[in-house]
Amino acid sequence: MTSGLNIGTTEDGQPFELPQDVLTHTIAILAKKGAGKTYTAGVIEEEFAERGMPFIVLDPVGVHYGLRSNADGKRSGYPIVVFGGEHGDVPIERDMGAAVALAVVEENISCIVDLSELSKTAWRQFTRDFCRELYRRNRNTCARHVFIEEATEFVPQTRRPEMQEVYESVERLVRMGRNRGLGVTLISQRSAAVAKDVLTQLDTLIALRTVGPQDRKALLDMFEGVLEEDDWPRLQEFKTRIPRLPDGTAFVWSPEKLKCFTTIRVRERRTFHGGATAQVGEVQLIQAKPDVTALRARLAKPEELEEEQSGPATKGGPGWQELVELRNKVSDLEGELKKTTEHNERLAAEVRAGKVDAESFRKIKQLLGSNGTGGAVGHVDQEAIVQEVLARIPVGGGNGVAQVAPPEALRKKYLQQASDRLMDKIGSLTPDALTLIEYLIGQDRYCPVSQISRALSGSQGGGTDQRWKQAAGDLRKAGLLLEGGHGMKSGVRNGVERELQPHGAEEDEVSAVESQVLARLTAAGATA
Repeated sequence: MTSGLNIGTTEDGQPFELPQDVLTHTIAILAKKGAGKTYTAGVIEEEFAERGMPFIVLDPVGVHYGLRSNADGKRSGYPIVVFGGEHGDVPIERDMGAAVALAVVEENISCIVDLSELSKTAWRQFTRDFCRELYRRNRNTCARHVFIEEATEFVPQTRRPEMQEVYESVERLVRMGRNRGLGVTLISQRSAAVAKDVLTQLDTLIALRTVGPQDRKALLDMFEGVLEEDDWPRLQEFKTRIPRLPDGTAFVWSPEKLKCFTTIRVRERRTFHGGATAQVGEVQLIQAKPDVTALRARLAKPEELEEEQSGPATKGGPGWQELVELRNKVSDLEGELKKTTEHNERLAAEVRAGKVDAESFRKIKQLLGSNGTGGAVGHVDQEAIVQEVLARIPVGGGNGVAQVAPPEALRKKYLQQASDRLMDKIGSLTPDALTLIEYLIGQDRYCPVSQISRALSGSQGGGTDQRWKQAAGDLRKAGLLLEGGHGMKSGVRNGVERELQPHGAEEDEVSAVESQVLARLTAAGATA
């Protein structure tokens, strides 16, 4: 076995290794879905496991459990503890982040924390508490590495107020973890959606196929100001090849730690790839399972120990899934109750400080259906609460102005208003602009004016080119056009993201509005 971590081969067939001290480096593995980012992370995890180098995987999607089974189905994988999820050795709940981190440090184990059966709100609470405690406790102990899947859920570029605490805990782990013997790998399919302040802390970038224009731009921005002149030809190659890289092929850029900018082919995994769901039934998986009796006892609550002995729903048995879902719902409701109670207490403090008048606070208590001190909460009309507060709190300069973040109900309203503004822009487009954007939507590359003129007018040059340049100007004003050195391209997705960004839109919300806009454009183009 070589001293380095063998993760693949270079394009000329030479082994590519990461040094063992990568255990405390900061890494990002970025790629579109299906290009091999989780597979690549699994290869690095295998190398850590082979050498007994401890690591932790925070896995909201539940695909890393495959390290427990060998890929050929004949031999077992690595006896790594799995917390939570369908394949868990030890069950977890949202409030157990700190306890699991303490157990990991004191027992000195490698583990996978499968969060897939928890809600997104629970992901963030668990991860916040876990990262805080891990950073606090990992003093004068061995080095270890943390892999974080779905990094945009924890360190997003655009974040709502309730995401601030988990952002700070993960960002500190990335920025200062090495001082505590902690390395971090962030894994994401949306490069543009990961916080730039976090990406600038990286030692090594592993970039597989990335197609989206915004995601490619985010990758290129990482090179700005730090790339040496000798690497400029590699940057041009990166720009050209990154959208078309085969699965499992990656650019590795590490200007300081590894001093490399190269292309590699990631080696085959020795263990089963949990993300390859289509193959699960084709292999008889043989699991390597550690003895977790002590861990289960350490983390179990007294009532859970009693339930394990006499409860009606055993794991995997009748009623188990319903029990899990009910526990998740109760946990989410408890979290909402806590937030509402804290909100009431803040309002009471503002009243005492003279920042909100007493009449406003009385009205807010009525809207909350609460006694204002954390009692039982009835129907909560969040939009009515915010509108009432905004109507009574002074706006503009001056002291003592309370800042009220729009809650979910009002955020949805703002998103709909943003969508309506986009639709209004479409309604004002000229027939030529509608024809042009409908044509560009069907293209997968930048189109020069000459090509557009031939396709839409049957000729080019002179007044014909000018006609379509004018149409392009209308699209540019509407924010629906991308322009580059080779012409123009549909910018509908970018326009939607730009319009919705101030309101913290989720990925699925952006996609939903994009679908509405495309449908409207197609219908308008057909009648133009």
